[in-house]
Amino acid sequence: MIVHCERRMRPRGRVHGHALSALFGAGLILTATIGAAAVESFAVARGPTPLFNTPRLRDVFGGATGLDLGTDEHGRIKALETICFPGTVFRVHDLLQLQGIELLRISTSEYPYPHEGPYYVDRRCVELRAVAPPARRCTMPSRDTVVGTLLTLLGQPYLWSGNWKGGVPRMLELYPPGGCLDQVTRRRWALEGFDCSGLLYYATGGCCPRNTEGLLAYGRALPIAGEDLETIVGLLKPLDLVIWPGHVLIVINQDYIIESRIDHEPESPGLQGGVRLRPVREALREVMRLRCGTNDTGFSRAEQIRTFQIRRWHRRSVVTSTYQAPKAEGSVSPCAVRETTHG
Repeated sequence: MIVHCERRMRPRGRVHGHALSALFGAGLILTATIGAAAVESFAVARGPTPLFNTPRLRDVFGGATGLDLGTDEHGRIKALETICFPGTVFRVHDLLQLQGIELLRISTSEYPYPHEGPYYVDRRCVELRAVAPPARRCTMPSRDTVVGTLLTLLGQPYLWSGNWKGGVPRMLELYPPGGCLDQVTRRRWALEGFDCSGLLYYATGGCCPRNTEGLLAYGRALPIAGEDLETIVGLLKPLDLVIWPGHVLIVINQDYIIESRIDHEPESPGLQGGVRLRPVREALREVMRLRCGTNDTGFSRAEQIRTFQIRRWHRRSVVTSTYQAPKAEGSVSPCAVRETTHG
């Protein structure tokens, strides 16, 4: 069985009228009249703001018992797309009410990935604006700052689409569980943790592509085709990306990489993933057993899933900057030969 650690690019879709009509017909969506959304057609994230691909958030957080969390068999909340940074600007397309919650159907240039349906945010997480506000200011930190921030994330749990240190504890207030939760479920409910590309997104202050689809075209590919392990290790510099569709490892130095995985020991029972350092040679040996190094992305999808790249995107300068990672408010390869659950 193939287990994805991070979403792959889905076919570009649009919200068609018949799709919304079906929702209205099923009594799932009630407009709180579009008047407000028509006048106040923009919104700004007040804090770290979860972005979802479904409006049925009561089903995700609570479900039938009030204690159910909408995860798959690997603990992934597939309804979550990303956590938008404070100050993210949204274009509001509709103001909706569903299951007693006001939701906004939105789009944002900070998450440009196509999806077969619309994206939603909770109205309580944003501030509506009548005119377009300025885009969130983003300055890429220096290389040493990014590396330092990555190292502060060691030990964080794995979370599908997670990219905010400490998660969003307010989710426990917005969607209060109907009783006591175990520690693992409580942390997931609060969206605490990181997926593989979420590490870099957080450490750069949201200044790089959010998903591996974007990172596969970010920077430039190093010439590794046909090279052996030691040659490839000799090429590595801090923040190089070892990447293929669905997963990315980030080089810390020529000795270590950092990554977030669902399982670090796929043969062991239970999910014991999260953010860890691994020896570079150990990680590359594992990668090179399953795929071949390539110099670019000019391959078909079938070919890409049998290859990996090393991409260099960062500036050469290591000048210390004044940037500090934002403070918190309170995906294996799709072509893995064995059943594994990288993150």
